[in-house]
Amino acid sequence: MCQSTSESINHLMLHCPITDMLWKIFISLIDIVWTMARKIIEVLLSWEKASTRLTQKDGWRFVPACIWWTI
Repeated sequence: MCQSTSESINHLMLHCPITDMLWKIFISLIDIVWTMARKIIEVLLSWEKASTRLTQKDGWRFVPACIWWTI
């Protein structure tokens, strides 16, 4: 997609500059401190923990899936 490095699943879904921009947009909408993990499973586990602290957690649980579906 960005052709800056090998297109592994972790790069495409987490670290590609285009994907990174999408993540930053969603994270800026909520009040959490976020450091992007290296692997998808780590993101899912961390996101689940972070979303339990949100008042509208049901919708936020699906943000990773929505981002990945868009890509």
